[in-house]
Amino acid sequence: MKNLVTYFWWAVTFLGTLVIYLVFFAVPSWRFVVIIASVEIICWGIKVFYKKDRPIPYPRTNLYSYIDANSFPSIHTARAAAVGIWLFGPLGLALAAVIGYSRIFLKKHYTIDVVAGAMIGALISTLMLCL
Repeated sequence: MKNLVTYFWWAVTFLGTLVIYLVFFAVPSWRFVVIIASVEIICWGIKVFYKKDRPIPYPRTNLYSYIDANSFPSIHTARAAAVGIWLFGPLGLALAAVIGYSRIFLKKHYTIDVVAGAMIGALISTLMLCL
């Protein structure tokens, strides 16, 4: 039963990411492109300068894995919050919450990583909606 639950949360993480990228390529909006690019740049920028290991540490073998091994903030959750708010308004945070929980359950992030990622994604998406 435990493996079935784990597979479910892996599917949530994977499908959440897949849906985000499908929307990215399907929505012809420069604002949406700016939202996704901003989330990526800000989150990766934080990861470069703020070293925080994941609950189950990743090996650091090259520059990419050195940065990706950092847990803070959760880019999956930031993307989900940004896309969720862009598509569904405040209800989109439910999408981010589900994906964020999957990241915590799978021991990829701590709660603070997920909350910070959701805040970053929500802020960026809200700012772009106000423009």
